[in-house]
Amino acid sequence: AEKLHREAISGRRELLGEHDGDYAFSLSCLAQVREARGDTGEAVRLYEQALEALGEAGEPGQRLIVANNLAGVLVVTGDYARAEPLYRECIKWAEQVYGTKHYQYAKVLGNLAQLMK
Repeated sequence: AEKLHREAISGRRELLGEHDGDYAFSLSCLAQVREARGDTGEAVRLYEQALEALGEAGEPGQRLIVANNLAGVLVVTGDYARAEPLYRECIKWAEQVYGTKHYQYAKVLGNLAQLMK
């Protein structure tokens, strides 16, 4: 899986550039693989790179997913100070994209609640 994700990243970077949602999605997918393999440092780096690729103009739904995943890895590594503001941004994006009566909004609220316990 990792090899294929790296090929996708390379191809999307070449075709779409480094500030594209599909490129960011590929980075995020590779981050999930690295996280599953226990390489949290590389997962954090890749999620951060994906957020940078999305930029401020990126679709809030995409930023929500990447930032929520990044915050989750930061919690695993014990970096709660960085995870909390990310979860708070995710709440804003979830409300903007889905509204407050959606499971995605509730999921992010739950993630922040778990961090705050």
